[in-house]
Amino acid sequence: MNLILFQSMMAAAALGAGLALPVSAQSSSPAFSASPEGSRAGKTAKMPVYPIPQKMTRSGGSVTVPALKLLGARDEPTVNALKSMFSLAPNGLPVQMTIIKGSKKPAGNVPRKAGAYSLSVTPQGIRMTGYDDEGLFYAAQTLLQLAEKTSSGVTVPEVEVLDWPDVPFRGTIEGFYGLPWGQEGRISQFKFYGKYKMNTYIYGPKDDVFHGFSKRWREPYPADMAKDLKELVKVAKQNKVNFVWAVHPGADIHWGEADRKAAVKKFEMMYDLGFRSFAVFFDDIGGEGAKPEGQVEFLNYLNKEFIHKKPDVTPLIVCPTAYSGGGSRYHEVMGEYLDKDIGIMWTGSSIVSDIRTPALKGINKYLKRPAFIWWNFPVTDYVRHALFLGRTYGVDADAMPFMQGFASNPMDKPEASKISLFSVANMTWNAKAYDSDRTWKDSIRILFPGCSSAMQTFADHNSDGGPSGHNYRKEESVEIAPVVEQVLELCRRGARVSGSKAFDRLKAEFAKIAQAPAAIRAKSNNPAFVAEVEPWLIQFESLGKAGVNSMRMIEATEVGNAAGALNHAMEAACLLAEMQRYSREISKAINKHVTEVTKKNSPWQTAVKPSELVMAPAVRELLDMGSTPVLSRVSGQAVGRVKPYVSTKSKIGIEKMLDDDPESFYYCKEVQKKGDFFGVDLGVPREIRTVSIVMGRNDSDTDAVNRGQLEVSLDGQSWSPLMPESSGLRVEYRGNGKKGRFVRYRATAQGVPGGKPDVWTAIRDFKVNAPAAPSVLTDAPAFRNAVVEAGDRDISLKRIMEVHPLPPKKSLGLQIPAGASVESASVNLKTPDMKWAKLFISMDGKSWAEVPLKEDGSADIGGVIKGIRLLNASYSPQEVTLEEFRLNLANKGGKSADSGAAGDFNLATFLQVELSPERAEIPCDFPRAGSVIVLSDGKEASVLACGADGRWVPVGNLAKGRKVNTFSLKSVKKPVKALGLTGKKGSSVNDESPELGKTGQRDQPFPVVPSGPDKRTVGAGCGKVSPHGA
Repeated sequence: MNLILFQSMMAAAALGAGLALPVSAQSSSPAFSASPEGSRAGKTAKMPVYPIPQKMTRSGGSVTVPALKLLGARDEPTVNALKSMFSLAPNGLPVQMTIIKGSKKPAGNVPRKAGAYSLSVTPQGIRMTGYDDEGLFYAAQTLLQLAEKTSSGVTVPEVEVLDWPDVPFRGTIEGFYGLPWGQEGRISQFKFYGKYKMNTYIYGPKDDVFHGFSKRWREPYPADMAKDLKELVKVAKQNKVNFVWAVHPGADIHWGEADRKAAVKKFEMMYDLGFRSFAVFFDDIGGEGAKPEGQVEFLNYLNKEFIHKKPDVTPLIVCPTAYSGGGSRYHEVMGEYLDKDIGIMWTGSSIVSDIRTPALKGINKYLKRPAFIWWNFPVTDYVRHALFLGRTYGVDADAMPFMQGFASNPMDKPEASKISLFSVANMTWNAKAYDSDRTWKDSIRILFPGCSSAMQTFADHNSDGGPSGHNYRKEESVEIAPVVEQVLELCRRGARVSGSKAFDRLKAEFAKIAQAPAAIRAKSNNPAFVAEVEPWLIQFESLGKAGVNSMRMIEATEVGNAAGALNHAMEAACLLAEMQRYSREISKAINKHVTEVTKKNSPWQTAVKPSELVMAPAVRELLDMGSTPVLSRVSGQAVGRVKPYVSTKSKIGIEKMLDDDPESFYYCKEVQKKGDFFGVDLGVPREIRTVSIVMGRNDSDTDAVNRGQLEVSLDGQSWSPLMPESSGLRVEYRGNGKKGRFVRYRATAQGVPGGKPDVWTAIRDFKVNAPAAPSVLTDAPAFRNAVVEAGDRDISLKRIMEVHPLPPKKSLGLQIPAGASVESASVNLKTPDMKWAKLFISMDGKSWAEVPLKEDGSADIGGVIKGIRLLNASYSPQEVTLEEFRLNLANKGGKSADSGAAGDFNLATFLQVELSPERAEIPCDFPRAGSVIVLSDGKEASVLACGADGRWVPVGNLAKGRKVNTFSLKSVKKPVKALGLTGKKGSSVNDESPELGKTGQRDQPFPVVPSGPDKRTVGAGCGKVSPHGA
């Protein structure tokens, strides 16, 4: 249940409860005749050939082809491709096919490059010349894109094409963590590669134990897996794809003859399965396997004893341990001593980054060869809540000549990845002609012809991953973002907004979001894609409906329709609450499914959250701003909304100090003076229980109030201190309740005391009476961008798959300003042992005490703590992989819920309550209240109150389907200490919820959805509690 515990009289509110390609005009004349262009008026706009050819000239006419007669070179995949569109007949239009490589025929103008080709279409015939069989196949693919079936045959424009790729090896690397693609997904990908001229697929799923990351890399594949791999090799060959099989031995390797021979033996096994391309991975490891000297000796041995002895095998590729960044001793060793015909992979200046030409040239000097790019996009294994469906950009066009190959690491969703891969294919074939925006939009029209408009809407708003340890951000909602900001700014100023062009456009966009999922399900003609993204479609639909209801709430408010405003506000609130609940439940189901398939515990999916850069925050802010008049009407008294309150003139982006996003900040670009202040106006006087302030653009920034005084005021004129003067980027206050409407942090010194005087000011977060979010606590540079995830049962650091050093005497941990009752800690850094580590906890956030750390990385805590840190107590750096750093929260008998969300006057926040016979307790902020208003999601529950005598007194029941309930507190002895809710026995799971039926279709093909349509676990909904009048 989502409860909106709304305590009135000093009211508080919270929610808890086939391609359309260019064809010239056809003629009614006999076969093969030319016809003038333009005779078919009204023809749809032409779609370019993709990838865009290097040179293509159209004469203006077209040729109608009832059948083809194939002459010259024979290449089975090419013939099969032509037969997919054209009939073959002895009297058909002659097609002269030529392969230059290996023959004595002159190359003509065709470049001597793999994949290069020429294509000529005239009324007399077609000529297809490939430098190699790959080039001939690509000539056929271009012809197929140019052709269109008609009643009299196939029509093809008269055209001359001369084409070649910029990058020799172009494609993908299945190198993500999590659930591998599977057989059907890979087959679909290979056919896609053939169509769009990608020639490389590198097999390296981290969860295939026979590939590596385990002792089993030496073993042969079981018969069933070997059979599947043989089939994939066959499909790859039919589509001219180099299927590169990679072994990952570094996590369990012994430098010496035994493992060198084991690797050759494994390669021989894979050769027998049909593989002719090979790679060795040493990424994301530490210890002995990461030493470059050992790797070089191992790789050169494989190159000599296997690669060079197989004339039909392509050059070896290696992913090194140091696969990103600038040059180092590691790269010097690899560049100097590794055989020069072995390709070396590189991900860019950082693990997830753009590919820039200067950095690429720089690393090439160390490697003494062009790097083979491993681009970590559109992979989402580090931001699994998101989808990357936006445009593909971030690779310099002039970088192509300086790379050996380019492999994109995609999402674990093969069909959804095709949007980005379509652009990768075009970018790496002809970089100068690559237009990222046009290619992206064309890819959606080509891949989803039945629902391109709906898919464009879905893709527009699902392209950024949000905060992560890699901090690789992408644009999202680009076209509508200025409109969103215009509407929000009008609302912030209190201006009338409904009826404006911006308001109407934003409302229409929310409606498109709400409608898009149904159109995609019905018309995409790609059930595999729908299955992959169904959880996001469900959430996207809910978000669109919440947005529409938020806009209708504003319209109703501005025309004085209070009842309508309340109805729309509650509908939007419950939709947002259901999104949060569904996100949690579907993530559990996905993790269970992945664990069952991979036989590995994979609790990686923590959320499913669409549109988190622009549209979802907009809905929350609209609902937040609309809460003030709605809740004022409900409570019968004035309700204030929290607003920024600062002394400075610069207000650009000021709302970011209240958006609860640790990555965003209000940046005041005025030189800070003594006496400047930054704070909030709470709207009405409240008891100030907690204040949490985070300053600086990051944790090492000096653009902050470096020394200041936290103060409170009832009127904004007379101020009193809440705590002693403090310094640092974080300010935390917990008190027993001074009252005030205004809270500010005032600079008591200019700039940095004893240091830089002229600083600006960045405020990341300013919270009053809201739980301060846990954050990473570290002095190790590699972990400063680690992301904290806080749930109902645990607080953890988000997994970082790569190996990073933890230097001597440096630590990694969590700080929890509000404190948390912790039962135990679990730490797994994938090191051989934990003898080097010591674990410390802090009860007050200042002093530290050591607790015993067990051999398995666990520790018993058993108390309320404000911090925990794991120290490298040794004198040498430790190579660690942040697999797990988790605090397991204590399960108390009577659950006490934080009332921040239940009293913040914001319907966009909610207090989630698990309904069961066990009582959920919410502290009462207004002890003299005479009644309580509960805004919830319409689930049944009993409401109780605890008075001065400690007795829990029933005060009423929440009626099923009723979202606003008022109860008298006259029978409760004052002061009221707490409010409580209990559910009926057996009501905690699979309770029917009429609200959820409005959230979106629930009966979908996604294989791990745990329940059917309209069935939901209780624990979702929306709620606010408000005690009023003494």
